[in-house]
Amino acid sequence: MALNPGTGGMSGAATIDMASFELSDNLRDMVFEIADLDEAPEPIVQIAPIYPSKLKKEGIQGRVWIIFIVDENGLTSKQRVTESPHDELATSALKAIRQWKFKPGKKDGKAVKTRVQIPLAFTFKA
Repeated sequence: MALNPGTGGMSGAATIDMASFELSDNLRDMVFEIADLDEAPEPIVQIAPIYPSKLKKEGIQGRVWIIFIVDENGLTSKQRVTESPHDELATSALKAIRQWKFKPGKKDGKAVKTRVQIPLAFTFKA
């Protein structure tokens, strides 16, 4: 889609001045990928997940991949696990991510919603 579409071969007095639109109004409902931002979200509060002792005793380790949205206020929402070696690790990782706080990502100087995907590692030294 062209950002400056021109007249499309049509002539007439009606034109759209794209500069008159408030970018913040258009950004409010959009969710951006980190690569599309001027500034990526930065974690300011990171609660570590609790490693379930039963799984630690059983030697179950691995990474839990979580995808979530960081909103304009730096809060997480729509958290979901995309990959996990065990359901209990996934549950623990989700509980932790729900408590994280971020400096929100920015696009054109405005705080925006951003999709984030990260791994949380559950490992231990024997």
